[in-house]
Amino acid sequence: MRKITWNRKTIGILTAGMIAASLPASAPLCHVYAAEGVSGEQTDAAGTQTISVSGIRVEDLGRVSVRAYQLADGYYRDGMLIRYVLTDPENAPIVDLEHPTAAEISRAAASIAAGRYQDMENGTVTLKRDGDGTTFSGQAEPGLYLVLVSGGSQTEYNPAVVAVNVTDANTGASSGGTADMEQYFTEGSERAYLKYTSYGRELGADKKIAGSAHTDGSLAAADSPVEAGSPHGDAVAKGDEVSFSLDGIRIPDYTDAWEQPVFMIEDKLDDTFGAISGLKIEIRKKAEGTNRYGEYEDITSSDRITVTDGNGKKQFRVLLSPSFLKSFQHETDLRPEIRITYHSKLEKADHYNFSANLNRMVITYSNDLTDQTSTGQVAENTYHYTFAIDGCADPDAANDGDEKTTTWQTSEFVKNGVTVMTTEETEKTVLKDSDKNTTGTKESGKVSTVGNSALAGAVFTLYKDETMKTPVASSESDKNGTFSFPGLDTGTYFMKETKAPDGYTPNTTKYRFVIGSVAYSAEGAMTSYQVRVSARSETDSDYREVRNFTYHAKPEISGTTGRVKNTVVTEAGSQQPVVIRNAKLKNLPSAGGAGVLKAAAAAAAAGAAGIALSGKKKNRTKGGRK
Repeated sequence: MRKITWNRKTIGILTAGMIAASLPASAPLCHVYAAEGVSGEQTDAAGTQTISVSGIRVEDLGRVSVRAYQLADGYYRDGMLIRYVLTDPENAPIVDLEHPTAAEISRAAASIAAGRYQDMENGTVTLKRDGDGTTFSGQAEPGLYLVLVSGGSQTEYNPAVVAVNVTDANTGASSGGTADMEQYFTEGSERAYLKYTSYGRELGADKKIAGSAHTDGSLAAADSPVEAGSPHGDAVAKGDEVSFSLDGIRIPDYTDAWEQPVFMIEDKLDDTFGAISGLKIEIRKKAEGTNRYGEYEDITSSDRITVTDGNGKKQFRVLLSPSFLKSFQHETDLRPEIRITYHSKLEKADHYNFSANLNRMVITYSNDLTDQTSTGQVAENTYHYTFAIDGCADPDAANDGDEKTTTWQTSEFVKNGVTVMTTEETEKTVLKDSDKNTTGTKESGKVSTVGNSALAGAVFTLYKDETMKTPVASSESDKNGTFSFPGLDTGTYFMKETKAPDGYTPNTTKYRFVIGSVAYSAEGAMTSYQVRVSARSETDSDYREVRNFTYHAKPEISGTTGRVKNTVVTEAGSQQPVVIRNAKLKNLPSAGGAGVLKAAAAAAAAGAAGIALSGKKKNRTKGGRK
């Protein structure tokens, strides 16, 4: 127990006649008489009682410090409680100790947090965790205490008040007090000062994909959906405009105890997206006289917030001013909520299949009243997927440092050339008689084989409609016989060969493939998708399914960057591509070239001349004979 000096200033005096007076959140305060054998002025006579604090978040249990700072102490004379005195009336003035106001508690908390409180150690109780539970407790003398929790990870704990009261003046008995960090203390009609706990993960930061729209030039299939696949993951095409909504971002309860609280919302799109458009920032508050929210108010251009970048850029930052934050203190029923909406178009197809196009939001907020430079963060991401035919399963795998199962080619199609080769068999079979004497040989003959090889230079055209009248993209096969169509959405596409390589006949088969059966994790990362391929030849009445490709991945999301690292579990060897063949044009033999024809013509002319000469000769002979 500690001594109290006579020269302390006193506020909120409780006289001997104030038998029914009480401190907040505890039993009535009474006269206290010293226990037997205890005497002397200024001596605490009631002993100590347990005070406890509950409501600490589970994730903070091993890291927080919980301390109770004595704001008011009992003053005793001749073993009798005379009054309560403030321990630091200059930095923590309270006019009525039975009814401290929000402003008074906020000022006291600010003084303690800033180190201005004059009695930081005397009377301060460090509360210890009760075993493996969620409650912290300690022994304290009668008086009024301000509880501060420091060191939380995602949780911002505002001040709480707890009191130890004398319950029996004759015996000096007293009772401890409790504070629930998840509850408010209400004094009369005022939603008092006690605290408001704002959890980072419960800021309401609900970042969602509001939907997508196919624009002119989009590579979306005709039957592609325009709604999001999940709130945090969806399939889009190159050229699609995606709408984003950052809903329900609740503003924490920063009281006047905070000097310059920070609350900042940042959002950044991948470079594959275009510039942001239509950025709008709104707030809604509790409607006066009701227990429901009012309408959203547009504050995009308000001086209460500072907006950096935004429209025309690929990122933005929204910083709420400290005065704006503190203007909502003690709104206990419904905290004000921020909503941010905007749009952006996916302009590049650099990320496809299991490589996601990322949009990441991070909220940074003050989270420790005892260290006002400390901040916590909560982040949410959305993932946007496009697809490629004959593309890498995960083009980003080269940046992941693990390329064992992630960088192989999907190869739904492969282009092959077909060549018929006739070879002369040179091996001869030796014939022998019964006496083992050689009698001759037998030729084995000629053999014809078909050779398939990857063929470059074939052009394929992609269509959205079965009539194949309006092309949307084209691709040429490479030396490996593969050709790629990246940036596709889910849905049905049609394809055919529109130009054969030089020296080969064109393939007239038409192909239909459907991209679909997309599955996402709870965080929005894609875990599987499917490509079904059908073919229709000139003799077919309809398309017939020829191959079904299903791809799986196990995504791991980085908590620091939001990036997805995939382990593709579908083996490349289990996928047999659809082979599109072109036959090599044959060079038919002929009797000869142009030189042969000239020779033949000359011979014919010579023959005619010869015939004519013979006739003349005969005439001359006949004439000579005459």
